[in-house]
Amino acid sequence: MTHRIRALFAALLLLAPTALIAQGATLDRTKAPPVGPTPAFKVPTWSMDTLSNGARLVVVEKHDLPIVSFSIHFNGGTNQLGTKAGVSQFVGAMMREGTTTRTADQLTNQLALLGTNVGFRIGDESGIAEFSSLARTVDATLAIRRFMMLHSTYPAPALERLRAQSLAWYTRGQDVVGVVAAQ
Repeated sequence: MTHRIRALFAALLLLAPTALIAQGATLDRTKAPPVGPTPAFKVPTWSMDTLSNGARLVVVEKHDLPIVSFSIHFNGGTNQLGTKAGVSQFVGAMMREGTTTRTADQLTNQLALLGTNVGFRIGDESGIAEFSSLARTVDATLAIRRFMMLHSTYPAPALERLRAQSLAWYTRGQDVVGVVAAQ
């Protein structure tokens, strides 16, 4: 049966250009096709509130998708902390390497089963802890995320593996002009 479907598909592909030519359709490759209408840009509606601890909460709702994206932006990147960018990135990467009750593999598997992406980034001026989750699994995702932030264990084998990766990336980066210039 599969062979018949493939043969039929191949025949259609071979006959399609012939059918277009027979109908008088020709392509003039010397002229650019006409430009379509410019899509309208619509800024999403949002609301902002200040929480009791002083943190600002910005909410942008889009109910078309069953997804919740959440990010915590905080002041205090590498410049304010007096550290180098590599150290901060290293700490962010270690947050996924295990907690007091879950190994890195268990965390990865649980987050994957929830349909969740989790990330930690620390830049020069600020940091971000973020996740994207299916709406139906957001409570479980928040619970895991909170636990990761409060109970990370920074296991020694993961520390050594990430250290070796960081050194390899650094070594490779010494051949890139932009990386060297940024140091």
